[in-house]
Amino acid sequence: MATHSRASTDQSGVARRAFLFLATAVLLSLAACGGEEPTPPPTSGAGGGKLPEKCAPTSEANAAYASTTGRYCFQYLARFKLSETAPGSVVLSGPALGEGPESIEASLSVQTLGPAKGRTASQLADAELALSPGVEVARSSSTLGGEPAEVMEGLPGRTNSRQLFVVYADTGYRLILQPVDEAFPQATGDVQAVWDSVTSSFTFLP
Repeated sequence: MATHSRASTDQSGVARRAFLFLATAVLLSLAACGGEEPTPPPTSGAGGGKLPEKCAPTSEANAAYASTTGRYCFQYLARFKLSETAPGSVVLSGPALGEGPESIEASLSVQTLGPAKGRTASQLADAELALSPGVEVARSSSTLGGEPAEVMEGLPGRTNSRQLFVVYADTGYRLILQPVDEAFPQATGDVQAVWDSVTSSFTFLP
């Protein structure tokens, strides 16, 4: 009887230890699932997928945007708000500078204009300038995303603006930067910063 009792006790102890081991493993597994930080997705924008290296944020102060519709991507200042205004078009808006109805903010619009129909960036700029006859603007040649671009400053609006025209794969694009205006010196820093961040990283996608 003593031998039988001791054997039963040993078997019970083994069973308890096995149960505790399994229970501990399950609890640890559940804790790991609940406590781990989720793996961040690859840097991406409206089109999804991984961005080209030039468009990936280079610091915590930057964010990235990509559009498969517009076939482009870029970095921008994370403190700017990005809003999609139409397929392939977005606007970046900086923080308000000042208070009340006279407050101003730096903004940069990126617009997909549609088929260029064989026109160059300079011809797109000519067509825009024709809408404001008699207005004198400063024009210069530039590049965006490795493509020839035409820049105009002085076109009227709520404030004076800088507009850049470029053609890629026979599609026209326009960037509009505001305010480029001596009447709003408080916006100069944000205006230049958002322009530099976008134009220096702007990349056309295949």
